[in-house]
Amino acid sequence: MSRCPQCKREVPTGAETCPGCGRAAGALALGIGIGIGGDLVLEGLDAAHPAPRAKPAPLVSPAPGAAEASGEDAAWEMDPFDHDVSQVQMPSGPAAPSAGGALELDSSGGSLEIAAPRAAPLPLAPSPPDLSARAAEVAGFGPAPGGLVEAVRYALKVRARRAEMGAELARLSSVRRDAEKNATEMLASLAQAAKDAGISAEGEVASQAASAEARAEEEARAMASRTDEQKKQLSAIDREMQLATRDVPALQADEATLAKSYAEQSEKLRRIEARLKRAEIEIRSRRQIAAQKAAAGEGAESSRLEAEIRTYEADRDARAAEAKLERDRTEGIERELSAIRRRIAQALGKGSLVEDERRARESRFQHERLEQRKRVAAASLDATDRLAEVGRRILARHGGEEALSEAAGTARAAITARELLEREIEVLKVAMESHSAEGVKTGWMVMGGAAAVIVLGLVALGVFG
Repeated sequence: MSRCPQCKREVPTGAETCPGCGRAAGALALGIGIGIGGDLVLEGLDAAHPAPRAKPAPLVSPAPGAAEASGEDAAWEMDPFDHDVSQVQMPSGPAAPSAGGALELDSSGGSLEIAAPRAAPLPLAPSPPDLSARAAEVAGFGPAPGGLVEAVRYALKVRARRAEMGAELARLSSVRRDAEKNATEMLASLAQAAKDAGISAEGEVASQAASAEARAEEEARAMASRTDEQKKQLSAIDREMQLATRDVPALQADEATLAKSYAEQSEKLRRIEARLKRAEIEIRSRRQIAAQKAAAGEGAESSRLEAEIRTYEADRDARAAEAKLERDRTEGIERELSAIRRRIAQALGKGSLVEDERRARESRFQHERLEQRKRVAAASLDATDRLAEVGRRILARHGGEEALSEAAGTARAAITARELLEREIEVLKVAMESHSAEGVKTGWMVMGGAAAVIVLGLVALGVFG
């Protein structure tokens, strides 16, 4: 007879499961290396003939009757802390058993091998009552210091090891989160495999899982429908913007032509007005000279100048009429150019408004899609969690059925990996606090006193003077 570490009931010799809680004896028979930072290798024991393995002394005393137990009975009292989980890689999905009857999961620098699933309920690793021995081994602080020099070394060692263990704890905590997610997904996959095989879990849990799946599908459909509607709205805005600006290229071409004509006409008008001004200047100049000649009694010269003045006046009048005609033409071209530019501005303005509306809607749609994705993710996560709960029940009741052997084995492997990580994290937490607080305090006091003596000596020597 042996004793189950979960419910503490006696287990008959040769029994594969505990009659009290249903725990599988062989499920805990895993050979696991010791240490932080190494590779994890779980060697599965043969289902029919589990082989003993070398391991450190157990942290807990054997249960009554364990001294006589052997074979499968020995699995009930294995050392639960003899593990190295720093390199665990979670199983990513159901995998077919290897040729040796084990599920192999590669990891960085090592591999994870777990015995092929057996016809047994969900295995849960035992929770040992005392972590101090394993924690002290992991911490490596050693015994409390006996002298002042030893206290200094001890304090520095504790500080360095605590920093190392803190970094390892952070890393394992991240791996543990991935392991938890992976175990949940594997249990959900098991539930789906059971559903496909026509095996169902009765009760409220199964009903809640089905409802959660329906909600997740409904949220996904709603998101897809809303996304399609948003695309249609944006397409309609794009068409409106195209209509608003479709005449702009032609208008801009007309604008360029008119702008060139306006420039040429303006230059022509400028030259005509310049000649008109010169004619007026000549007329004024000759009138002044003719007046001076007449006053001097030079009548003949005065008469000649008057004739020239009449010629210039005729030219001035012709230039004035031409200038008026060209000015009217210039003003007409200018009005046409202004009208085209107004049309271009209006079209571009409308297009700009439509573009602003599109940007505003796109921003609003992006926010809506973000919220929709959150709802879909939350619904999907809820469905996965509820399916995982169904998977746990399926594993406990139907895990040994042939149709579920592959999915059940993968789920057991994921659960075992997660639990080993949880134990190692618990060990690390205890290990970080397993030092002698008095020894550390003494070490730092000695270092502080030594520093003070050095400073006082330097002051006495006038180093700081």
